[in-house]
Amino acid sequence: MDKVQVFLSYKNTDAEGKMTRDAVLAEELYEELEKRGIKVFYSSQSIKRLGEAHYKIAIDKALDEAVVLVAVGTSADNLNSNWVNYEWDSFYGDILSGRKDGQVLSFIERMKAADLPRTLRRCQSFNRAESSVEDVSDFICAFLRKNDISKPELDINDCRILSLSELMREGITALDAERAFSENDKGLYDDMPEEVAGTPEKWAAIIEKNPDFVGVVSDSKFNIYGNYSMMGLTPAEEKKMMKGALIDTELTPSSADDFNTEGKHIGYLLNMSVNPSSESAELYNALWGHLVDTLKRYAADKRVFFSKIYYKAFLPEHEAKVVARGFRLCCKDSLYGNVYVHDMDPDSTLYAFDKELAEIYLTATESNQSKAIPVVQDMAILSAYMDFWRQIEELFYRPEYVRLKKYILGNAGIPNNTVEYKMALAVSEWIRDNLQYSEALLPFIPDNQQLAHKHFKKLIYDSEIVKESMRIYQFTTEEIDAKPVNIDGYSVNALVTFANIWLDIDRIFMLPELLDYKRFFYEENTSLPAPEEIELGEMIAVRILSVLKISERQLKHLPTEYAESYYNYKDMILSSELAKSVLAKHPFLRGELG
Repeated sequence: MDKVQVFLSYKNTDAEGKMTRDAVLAEELYEELEKRGIKVFYSSQSIKRLGEAHYKIAIDKALDEAVVLVAVGTSADNLNSNWVNYEWDSFYGDILSGRKDGQVLSFIERMKAADLPRTLRRCQSFNRAESSVEDVSDFICAFLRKNDISKPELDINDCRILSLSELMREGITALDAERAFSENDKGLYDDMPEEVAGTPEKWAAIIEKNPDFVGVVSDSKFNIYGNYSMMGLTPAEEKKMMKGALIDTELTPSSADDFNTEGKHIGYLLNMSVNPSSESAELYNALWGHLVDTLKRYAADKRVFFSKIYYKAFLPEHEAKVVARGFRLCCKDSLYGNVYVHDMDPDSTLYAFDKELAEIYLTATESNQSKAIPVVQDMAILSAYMDFWRQIEELFYRPEYVRLKKYILGNAGIPNNTVEYKMALAVSEWIRDNLQYSEALLPFIPDNQQLAHKHFKKLIYDSEIVKESMRIYQFTTEEIDAKPVNIDGYSVNALVTFANIWLDIDRIFMLPELLDYKRFFYEENTSLPAPEEIELGEMIAVRILSVLKISERQLKHLPTEYAESYYNYKDMILSSELAKSVLAKHPFLRGELG
């Protein structure tokens, strides 16, 4: 039997045993969802003539299976009645605890959203006076597509990355693959314009031209969970791309470059994504690895090289992915997102993409040999810088943080739920510090990479929760503009060490059980923790004070502005009541701080 997708929670009868208006609304919604092929748990139909013991078993099973719960009601009293409250409250609790990725929404009549129980006020609501059952069903269907629950859950031990060439040998056509890609994309992009998306038939004809440059995340039954695909651009198409004026639907199979021809080509990475229901850092890294291996094989065996590779990033987290691999911001796309480009000349940027690939490109021509020594030096700097970006990129794959992505990388505002609010504040501060500390390396990396950094930083700083973190926490590092600096004057290792030390402090406060302790160090006029919490607070203080000692040793190797920033932070920490208490107990720590 198919699993339940949607659970309808409502009060069925009133005090006199009569059918409620809530039940009528629920029935309307049930019928509309059933017409659309959605598996719905609707108690009037799903558990007729069950005793209460069996009723609860059936309820709990359906709550475990469903990914959407709709609380249907005409009054707060009805929504707070015993069974209804149990259903939506336990379902929401499973989402908060990370047990499931789900959605709670309410469908109401004769009441306002402000009258909903507090938890339901934090969730999406539809009022019958303004929204039809079709509107609610459209929202639910979009959410189900995004979570793609029709596909079996991916077993990480049963997946592999295959090229389209390999899939075709198994009888999977390019059109079959593109249809699967299209379904995955629906889970990623809610409002992708039709002129950008194109049709599976169109893209199938294009990717079939270079099937080795299509990588697919597949299980043993050839269910597809993610992919990348790359095509070639003509010089005329590249000119349009550089201006953000290339419309994807204008691309044709006949104009697509053949990557089997020896020489230089211009690549356009059409996609690099994994379905949200299965995404992980491991799968993204595996897709990138497959692309790099293909580039290396074609360069070494067929003398096929790329002068540039372009990529259109439609989501902020995708921008972080490509920046972490050396892409720079090129321009804003005229329709949707931003255009990024990777210059594939064998310099330090290509080394950040992949060292072995850079060496293959470097040895391809005699004229590039002279670049070998400076390239290696730049590689160490840029690789360290990219590590910061990879930490941001991989953060939202962690189950406890994935639901916070919409607040920090989207426009969802500030969480209403207390737990989410505290966690989002901690994550915001960590990302902000990550960006700021990585700026220590900006003077030593290519100029074009700095543009991508500033663009993504502005995107982060524009989010409401990041602004909130800047308002609450008294210490903020002043922005340090990247300036040309003689690298011999400073220690890159000291810069990297200094930056990573401070990120370690922020990682402490990203642990859910330690969220409440950050205020004892970062907020003004905060007293000591409660007696039962003081021991853990003191352990954190010792850790921070020890980190101060270690990082202070790096200052003599750093530009002056970093020393000033450090001493501001140190003064703030030492002024906290918790740090004072620890220093009184362990005076040797103060001596170590110099």
